[in-house]
Amino acid sequence: MQIVARLTKDAKVNTTKSGKQVINFDLAVNEKFRVKATGELKSNTKYVECSMWYGFSLAKYLTKGKQLLVTGDVDARAYTNKDNKAVCKLVLRVTKIKFLDGKGEDTNAEPQAAPAQAIAGGAKGAEPADDLPF
Repeated sequence: MQIVARLTKDAKVNTTKSGKQVINFDLAVNEKFRVKATGELKSNTKYVECSMWYGFSLAKYLTKGKQLLVTGDVDARAYTNKDNKAVCKLVLRVTKIKFLDGKGEDTNAEPQAAPAQAIAGGAKGAEPADDLPF
């Protein structure tokens, strides 16, 4: 899966109980679409939690507002919350990062990824807008 998005806050390096390090960060994906019935242009923002298990030197470049192309696989995580309720959440396990805003270009974790393809779709009853947000 590839996503073009902006960081919502600075990335954070965490250490697991077993001593492994992981970079955690959140992305905001903006989607614009046109409502078929009215022709009105609408937008929707979706938030994606991400984790990356290598490339810790990248963490200092993963700062709020940076635009990225990330590639990875979706991972389901199940746990019990504070209220003793079972919870499952989806997290993007990142394998590649490409900086798109010109800052930190030489710090790719992997060789540069191919340009992202725009994915058609959107909200129910809507068609993609001509002016994509990326």
